[in-house]
Amino acid sequence: SENLRIPPTISVSQGERIFVYVRQDLDFSAMYDDPVAEAMKEIKRERGYK
Repeated sequence: SENLRIPPTISVSQGERIFVYVRQDLDFSAMYDDPVAEAMKEIKRERGYK
């Protein structure tokens, strides 16, 4: 894609604290299981529910 060819615009030393501001929320929910849903599955397994 076109965006992959943009070179880095800053250099920061490893371990340096930085702040990043974004224009809109970043949604990573598709990458991780919902912890509440996973906890409910575990409770149901422990209690013998299907």
